[in-house]
Amino acid sequence: MKLEAILSYPESTLTYIERFVNDGSPSGFSVINSTSDQTSPFNLTPWFTPYVCISPKKFINTYGKIPDLHISNTNNSDNDWILVHPDMNKHSFFQNKEFQLLRCENIKASPTSSGRTIQIINQIKRDYVKLHYDGILGRVHRGLPYKKAVSGPELSNYIIQNIDNSIIDDRISLLPETGAKIITNINLDKDNEWGMTWRSAIPYCKDNNEVKFILPVYSLFSYDRLASYEPFLLEQLIDELNIDPTKYILENIVFQIIDCYYELIIKIGIQPEWNAQNLLIGFNNNLKPVKFIMRDIESIDKDLTMMKLLGIDKTFESFPHKCIFEGQYNYQIKHSFMFDYKLGEYIIEPLLMFLNKLIGGDIDYLRDAVKAHASKYISKLPKNFFPENEWYVFKRVIVDQSLSTRPYIAIPNPKYR
Repeated sequence: MKLEAILSYPESTLTYIERFVNDGSPSGFSVINSTSDQTSPFNLTPWFTPYVCISPKKFINTYGKIPDLHISNTNNSDNDWILVHPDMNKHSFFQNKEFQLLRCENIKASPTSSGRTIQIINQIKRDYVKLHYDGILGRVHRGLPYKKAVSGPELSNYIIQNIDNSIIDDRISLLPETGAKIITNINLDKDNEWGMTWRSAIPYCKDNNEVKFILPVYSLFSYDRLASYEPFLLEQLIDELNIDPTKYILENIVFQIIDCYYELIIKIGIQPEWNAQNLLIGFNNNLKPVKFIMRDIESIDKDLTMMKLLGIDKTFESFPHKCIFEGQYNYQIKHSFMFDYKLGEYIIEPLLMFLNKLIGGDIDYLRDAVKAHASKYISKLPKNFFPENEWYVFKRVIVDQSLSTRPYIAIPNPKYR
């Protein structure tokens, strides 16, 4: 992907980048366990048609705001609708005689880097919809029952309130999840909730006009799989600016990401899951990173212990989903997992490896610089926030979410704290 194309066509190139300037997760599972060929972000199908389930309103619960898609078969005021991933069109869930499952012919959907999230590319806003997927994508099951479906919209509202009230740094932004729909099949004793969540394609932040184009973090250091001869986007940015790579990568990207990450923990008690897919960067006309845009808000940890320490009295409709608190066996582990593993191994490490390849020398010097920067924030946290002298990753296995524990592995000597 050429930088000039992004500057000329920021919206359409972002749709392309989502799929093709993407090496996949470092775990390797995103390629191993993907959706069908027709709907996979790694294949060449330009778009597909989702399905829509139409049912009596009594079976569908709406949380927040969902745009009207003008589904023709819901002219009956007693009916409502929910979008369904094409891979699920034969699922037994929809055998309920009161449900009608049809192709939604007025929508063209492009896959995104998250296999069960689609982008509606034939509408002006080009919004996203996260769909229930009854199966393993990556390394986990991607069902979307009520608690998960409403978590993103609920937390989006909380973050937006704190942006509006200037509680958190102006560099922090998000793609808000505005609402959710959940259909219930009363004929089933279990797994009877099937959800979808609506996500805006427009970042919510102060000074929105600053952002001229957006890149997912992974695209900075991934090959364009349809044009692998093109230089990495990060290299093109540095060359275009004729800037010192250490200054650009460390000061303008890595340090600012760390600032925003800890700002969310220290100011409002939430811990983002910032892997290279869930974090995007908004650049201004001068190619400078100005906004750090989080998405997939449902995956953010709500740290109830930190909120209590901060004097924040907040209850969550989605409780206990992604709620963490002191006394849980993995309370400290989760803090390490999100910073040391997700942010560290999926974002910081690839950026430092890229920088080290450009400038040479000892990569431990760069890691120590990150440690020093992060220490300013870690010193403000409770002493028992992180596990001492170790950090945590997952085993390279599928995660069995029916179990109360997770396949953590402890590693000595954290790289970044």
